[in-house]
Amino acid sequence: MEEEGDKSESVRASCPGFGRLCMSQSSVEHTNKISPSKDVSSDRNNVDAEHIISKIRRKATSKLLEHIKLIVLKNPIERLPLFKVELEKLIDAFTEYGIDPSPLKVKVDKLMMDIASYNSMQSACSRMIAPEVQHQRLADNKSRLDRAFNLQTAEKCQYESLCDSLASLENRREKLKREQERLEEQIDKLRISISGSGIKIDEHKIAVDWLLKQKVEISKTPVLTSKDTKTMKKLKDSLESQCNGFKDFTLG
Repeated sequence: MEEEGDKSESVRASCPGFGRLCMSQSSVEHTNKISPSKDVSSDRNNVDAEHIISKIRRKATSKLLEHIKLIVLKNPIERLPLFKVELEKLIDAFTEYGIDPSPLKVKVDKLMMDIASYNSMQSACSRMIAPEVQHQRLADNKSRLDRAFNLQTAEKCQYESLCDSLASLENRREKLKREQERLEEQIDKLRISISGSGIKIDEHKIAVDWLLKQKVEISKTPVLTSKDTKTMKKLKDSLESQCNGFKDFTLG
């Protein structure tokens, strides 16, 4: 009962003339009680009261419908679900004026369902990339990956070559004691080169691993197809058409 009372107060506040309607009804009832013998005058007063009540009802329902149209037509499609509760309250208010709001409720409910579908589709498409973008990213990744593989292979060959040279020099050192000092100097240089090569190999391996991981992530990214784009456009055109349909919509 309190909820119904609050709703009545809300409607009275949003519909000018509701208070005058109640006063007119009270005046009619009071007149009927005071002058039951004046039938002609009473009938005329009843007709006038009914005309005033009907006029106030039309004005109030017209303002309700105008407010609903304003919400639908002036707000972005994506934000209309935020007004769902307000629209439901405005639609329910028609029943207090003896008007069945079912056609309007069906129209608004369908609009909300289509907006939900559109928002869902838009969210899914926002996580996709265009085929040409994916193709370009994969091509760029392949180019960098090929270069990294080539650098890694070259460093491995260099590393193996350096290791072979080291082994050869160490064997010669054992055989040629007289060349020991000269060979020791070459050995030290080779060891420094090997250390630097090992560091580079580790760096290239990190780069290769990262690029391989990036390649997998790019390959797994959903592709936005032309069908998705057409579906989005059709949904949006349909929603805009539905919204425009509210411009000339009337009840009754």
